Amino acid sequence: MTPLDILNIPSLSVPSVSPDGRAVVYRKRVSDWNKNKQVADLWLSRVDSAEDRQLTFDEHTESAVRWSPDGRFISFLAKRKSDSHKRIYLLPMAGGEAFALAGHRADIENYQWSRDGKSIYFLADEPLDAAIEKRKKAKDDMFAFEQPLSYRHIWKVDIDSGGGDGSAESNDNEVEKITSGEFFVRAFSLSPDNQLIAYSRAAGLAIDDRHAADIWVLPAGGEARRVTDNTIAEGAIQVSPDNKKILFIADANAAGEYYYDGNLFVVDIASGTVTLLAGEQTFEVEQAQWARSSRWIYIRANMGVRSELWRVGVRGGGLKQLTDGVHTVAGWRYDSVSDRHGFVLTSPTSPGEIWLLPGGGGRAVQVSDVHGDFARRYRLPQQRLLRWQAQDGTPIEGLLSLPLDYREGRRYPTVVHSHGGPRSSDQYGQFRWRTYIPVLAAMGYAYFSPNYRGGRGYGDAFMRDMVGGYFNNAHLDVLSGVDYLVAQGIADSGALIKTGWSAGGHMTNKIITVTDRFKAASSGAGAVDWVSMYGESDTRYGRTPWFGGTPWQQHAPLDIYREHSPLKDMWRVKTPTIIYVGEKDIRVPPTQSILLYRALQDLGVESRLYIAPREKHGFAELRHRLFKINSELAWFERHARGRAYQWQQAPEQPAAD
Repeated sequence: MTPLDILNIPSLSVPSVSPDGRAVVYRKRVSDWNKNKQVADLWLSRVDSAEDRQLTFDEHTESAVRWSPDGRFISFLAKRKSDSHKRIYLLPMAGGEAFALAGHRADIENYQWSRDGKSIYFLADEPLDAAIEKRKKAKDDMFAFEQPLSYRHIWKVDIDSGGGDGSAESNDNEVEKITSGEFFVRAFSLSPDNQLIAYSRAAGLAIDDRHAADIWVLPAGGEARRVTDNTIAEGAIQVSPDNKKILFIADANAAGEYYYDGNLFVVDIASGTVTLLAGEQTFEVEQAQWARSSRWIYIRANMGVRSELWRVGVRGGGLKQLTDGVHTVAGWRYDSVSDRHGFVLTSPTSPGEIWLLPGGGGRAVQVSDVHGDFARRYRLPQQRLLRWQAQDGTPIEGLLSLPLDYREGRRYPTVVHSHGGPRSSDQYGQFRWRTYIPVLAAMGYAYFSPNYRGGRGYGDAFMRDMVGGYFNNAHLDVLSGVDYLVAQGIADSGALIKTGWSAGGHMTNKIITVTDRFKAASSGAGAVDWVSMYGESDTRYGRTPWFGGTPWQQHAPLDIYREHSPLKDMWRVKTPTIIYVGEKDIRVPPTQSILLYRALQDLGVESRLYIAPREKHGFAELRHRLFKINSELAWFERHARGRAYQWQQAPEQPAAD
């Protein structure tokens, strides 16, 4: 595979199963070099035939794809050329063009069909008043940082009252406002009988505001009532089929204490009693949905190098694993009407196909065949699971992708990658553009991804190792993995390379201050100074446990902040380092990368800093992605192997009419 091959791989996501269980609609992204981005359209696959056809042909991405309860429509959110805001569209399955359901002068963020199919409830901001709109048009638009101009609420539109042709955004009189007040609804769930709405409300929409959010319920014709009152972020809320409970996922333990692996909880609506389910497990709960019965909940669980589906009993019914294999389950949805799971299954030899599985488990059926000839078209690397012990004896595991034509006993230049998060893990699969593993394998590199302490999928003790100090053991776990790979006769100790993005960038910045064994390094959107990072980033709550407090409180733990900041030991660095960051990154702002670059330049360490215009925390534009791959490979080849690299050029495209 070449860089362009990796960048041109179609990706599949958000499978939605039809009410009769006989079809799946999914989103397929393909690279459009004229538009310099990946564009997504909706496709339909039928389970009992080879039909796989494209449904939409719009340059704007569709999201939040759903079936109407009667299967007559597919609904989605989109902002098309004639729209001033993101709207709900309905696509008739009997034929015809998609049309906008109703007008609302603000972006619709999410929605849910009523079970009878007569209404859609949606989440959207209140439209700005005319005075504010007039000021904005006149460029009189100074704003107060993180202060709202309007609030986000739940609204309802009846299907038979919507704008049938979608030609105008003048149907606001047809839209009913369900919640009101000076607060933001972050998420909501409509009960199956339409008699209850559960919603999470907070004072703001910033990431950290979710920890101050609580769950409320609004009975039909009744008054809203608070159900929970805590300081944990309750996500994925959903009302049970019997209207008695609400499930949610939170990074908390049974006592409601923060900074634990994602756990599954249910709260009793009547009493407010919160119960932790499957608390004895070491997996992280990533997603959850009620089964047809209120006795069971289905979850997608991170188990380290893979994610699998499980069934969890609500009243002591035990656990049942539904999927198992050398793969990872992604993009999962469960449809209670058809009693089917739809998901994307990725593996070391497949970028991902759509599969269906009966609700309680059984034989999974592959539905899509987008990458059917993938393993025949390309020579792909073998991916292995490795296990070893860290310096203190803790078991660690990771994934190793071998170079093409690998021969036992021969050593290879090795790229050592650290995942982001840090509360995540590297899982089976080799086809992300940012890591481009098959390209490296074709060039003779091994690719190694240790799942270091601080990551998810290995239990609370493993993940909480960063509490009280970010670099307690995480960097040592990575280095112990490198030692293991060298001892196994696989890695060439004279041709090691260190890479990572986000938390992987933090890790790279730390490791180059600890050792000079790496011949080259690539730091993507990484932090070097935790004090400035704490104040500059758009999120702080999840970082406070690392250091034991904020940097500005009385008796602030500034010594811990400093001790764990790579900047403190930057004077030790000798490794040639290439740095990447997005111009508009608010998660790890460009100032951190600039600080790293200034330090390395002042210390005489060979370094380059590339800032991608318009990009946020991840690069979206195809030419930026290609530049990152090309410049990184040139850096690796020159410093680790002493040879030149031939850049691959973007494909020439005919001029647009």
